[in-house]
Amino acid sequence: VQNMPLKYLARNCLRAVGVEAVPVGPNSNLLAMHLKLLFSAYEISCVLDVGAQYGDYGLWLRRNGYRGDIVSFEPVKANFQGLARVSARDPKWHCVNYALGSENSVASINVSTFTQFSSFRTLNATAEDIFGEAPVVQRSEEVEIRRLDTLLDALPVNVSSGRTYLKLDTQGWD
Repeated sequence: VQNMPLKYLARNCLRAVGVEAVPVGPNSNLLAMHLKLLFSAYEISCVLDVGAQYGDYGLWLRRNGYRGDIVSFEPVKANFQGLARVSARDPKWHCVNYALGSENSVASINVSTFTQFSSFRTLNATAEDIFGEAPVVQRSEEVEIRRLDTLLDALPVNVSSGRTYLKLDTQGWD
């Protein structure tokens, strides 16, 4: 909660007494309210953040009042290093340097100039038309892929002890 912007502190205080302050206009974010209600209704105690990149989603969850465990999965080495720095002071936020997939293996991921476009898939003409040069592949990187079911017992939190929410952001595999 240290260094949290005042608007998030105020919103979280209102939520504690059952009041939701929702901004109106083009920048409103109803997703935060929806997830707050969903996490409360289903007693979510752990979020698996697959395709975490630099940790923006985990930070967003914390700013919006989520205090449970987060396990972030990020296969790209440079992204993972940034993610580890962002989450380092949060004892309930854990990072894993794997991709998740249908089998345990190693594969080459295409790392783009803007790493949110990094993917095991190759870019198609539609992506280039929509995003221009942003998704240009800079290099490929060998990454470890693990099946989630083979990792559950080795995760730094006991996922089976509570309710888990799975967030996916995995370019072309969602």
